Parts: sequence; C-alpha cells; structure tokens
Amino acid sequence: MHRAWRFARVASLAALTLLSTRHAAAQSPAEVAATVEERDGRDLYAHGKFDEARHKLVDACPVLKNDVCIQELALAEYAAGYYTHAMNDIDDLLARGALASDPVREQELRRLRQTAFERTTRNHHPAGGRTVALQGISFLGLVALGFGIGFSLGSQGASNAVTAYRAINPHPCSDLTSATCTAYRGKVDSTNTQVSLAIVSYVAAGALTLASSIISNVFLLLNELKPPSERAKTSLRPTLGPGFAGLSFEQRF
Repeated sequence: MHRAWRFARVASLAALTLLSTRHAAAQSPAEVAATVEERDGRDLYAHGKFDEARHKLVDACPVLKNDVCIQELALAEYAAGYYTHAMNDIDDLLARGALASDPVREQELRRLRQTAFERTTRNHHPAGGRTVALQGISFLGLVALGFGIGFSLGSQGASNAVTAYRAINPHPCSDLTSATCTAYRGKVDSTNTQVSLAIVSYVAAGALTLASSIISNVFLLLNELKPPSERAKTSLRPTLGPGFAGLSFEQRF
C-alpha cells in the first residue's frame, strides 16, 4: 500500500511537471518576454518608477492580451500623468465588460477614470494672460453679434420704410432726377448698407468664436504634450499588484 501511494505521488508530480513544461512550451518567445516585462513593470511601479513601469506595460500588454495587464497599464498611465491614455484603457475594459465579475474593482477603476477626467479637464484651462486673451476674443465675438442683431433690426426698419414710401409713391424713379427718386434711392441704399453690415458682423462674430475655440484646443493639445512632471500633482494614487487594482490617498506621487 505504501509503495503504491509513493508511486501515485511520483506519478502526480511527473504529470504536473509535464503540464507545466507543456504550458511553457506553448508560449511563444514573444509571450515569454512580455510576461517578464509585465512582472518588471509591476516591480518598477512598486518602487515609484511609474513612467518606466508604463513603458514596460505598453510593450507587454499588446502581446499578452489579458485584462489584468490592461488594468496595470491604466494605473501606471494615471500615476505617470498620462490621464487621457488611462481613461481610454479603462473605457475599453468597461465597454468589454471585463470587470463585471468584480464589482469592487470595477467601482475603483470608475473612480480612477473620473479622477483622470477631472485632472485632464482641469489642466485644459489656460492661465494668466492666455485666459485674458481668450476672454477678450469671446467678448469681441459677443460685441460683433450684438452689432449684427442691431444692423439686422435696422435693415428691417429701413426695408419697411422703403415699402411705405413706395406705397405713397408707386413709381418714385419715373424721373431719375426728381427729389422723389433721390429720396427713394437713399432709403434703398440705407437698407442695403445695413444688410451688408449685419452680414459682416455675423461673420466676424462667427470667426471670433471659432478662433477662441481653436486657441482653446491648441492650449489643450500643448498641455497634453507636456511632460508629466510639468502637470499638476494629485493626491489619489492607484495601488497595483498581481491581479489586484485599488486606490489609496497620499500627499504626492
């Protein structure tokens, strides 16, 4: 009996060894290298080297194609200041239902996603003189819009005056040199002038509004291109471990 038990134990160990060997052999060289990079990324993250960890995981995750790696990548991106990238990866996980089986982790990553969104939009607001310049452009756009509305109302009034004048003088320019024709032409010219000024004002208002939007988006893009070290810090730090994602609060990264 004892000899039979020993034989069964040796056979079990041999089977496990064989399965492990087959699993390792089933991995391609690229997958083996990616597994090492993922492990190195976790180690770098644990030592506060967030951007280096991000680089490792950026290389590993497309090869491994597993949700745990994507979670780790999103956390490293957030910690390194790449908020938009973190949001995109978390959105991908949520859209695929990858976190549906773990509501606690899903809620934590939703919180992280919201914080990344708030941090990104907060950084999009230009400061100082740039804010004053944008406010000035917006104000000029409103002024131009006001002039456009005023000229539109004025042209409507002038058009009504032309109609009323023709009601009294059905053929005002039967004699081109008459005072009646001169007065009629003045009223028509006034209407056309105000219509033209209204169009110019509306175009100017639209151009200024578009310029303000373009400038704002240029500042947004320039901010996204800044090194993470130049971005504002946050006190919310994600924690990372093999198969684990969480959040903790600290003074700074």
